[in-house]
Amino acid sequence: AAEGEEAAEGEEAAEGEEAAEGEEAAEGEEAAEGEEAAEGEEAAEGEEAAEGEEAAEGEEAAEGEEAAEGEEAAEGEEAAEGEEAAEGEEAAEGEEAAFDMKSVTQSLGKALGKTTTSLTGISDAASAESALPQLGEATELFKGVSESVSNAPAIPKAAIAKVAAKNVEKMQAAADKVMSIDGVGDVLQPALGPLMEALSSIGK
Repeated sequence: AAEGEEAAEGEEAAEGEEAAEGEEAAEGEEAAEGEEAAEGEEAAEGEEAAEGEEAAEGEEAAEGEEAAEGEEAAEGEEAAEGEEAAEGEEAAEGEEAAFDMKSVTQSLGKALGKTTTSLTGISDAASAESALPQLGEATELFKGVSESVSNAPAIPKAAIAKVAAKNVEKMQAAADKVMSIDGVGDVLQPALGPLMEALSSIGK
């Protein structure tokens, strides 16, 4: 009977140990699975984080490229505008260079001087006759100035036209004065008509 009890106790002890070992093995497996699951989650999170960083870097790189392209486009537009402005200034300077302001002004002054000198020197029909060549030269100078100014840039054209307009009244007053002298009108009229017409046409 005692041996039977001991055998039963031995079996129970063996079963208890096996059960304990089974539980420990099960817990070990669960722990191992838990660790693997945790490592899997961490790995997945790591991959997602890496992908997120790469995506962020890609977006930043794309934004950087777009910003760089935008700056280059803006610089290109500014450069193009600068070139157009420079070309516009050069074209304007070229037009002014093509129009010889100094030469035209000198011609106008010379014509006005000849006209004034000729008219103030007239006192009779004979002196009027002597003045005709000078008045003819003045008329040709006025015509040349008028032709040159017609193709001139706006600013110098307006300046010369203003000078001519101011002298039209002066020349007309001087002409009217000498034309009132006996015998002078018939001599001067054929010359003064074209002269005053040429002077008045400057800048128009």
